[in-house]
Amino acid sequence: MLINHSYWFFLEPNEAIEFTVYLADHHFPLPNILGFIAKSIEFIGGILLLFGLWTRLVSFLIVMVLGVAAFYMHKGLIWSEGELAFTYLLMAFILFFNPKIPFKIFNRKKIEEK
Repeated sequence: MLINHSYWFFLEPNEAIEFTVYLADHHFPLPNILGFIAKSIEFIGGILLLFGLWTRLVSFLIVMVLGVAAFYMHKGLIWSEGELAFTYLLMAFILFFNPKIPFKIFNRKKIEEK
């Protein structure tokens, strides 16, 4: 979901400009640079989590980015407009403390044996 939530930033230039303007309107410092970093962490971090690589580091970075999104950009409204950011934050928080959660997407047999 993180990949789906952030790929547009890199593939659609108008959307990237709108996101940068959105950050600037909310008085976010260095909206061009920090917006790019935030969306890069979401996109690349989502890919790394998908393959189970550097889970703890990626989870920490995602918690930082989505913590800012949920509590600063969405003003802590975690039951309305900030719900998605907060949900992703919670999932990354869980992965940070338990990075070896066995998703076992590709090996169905071992799950059924347990």
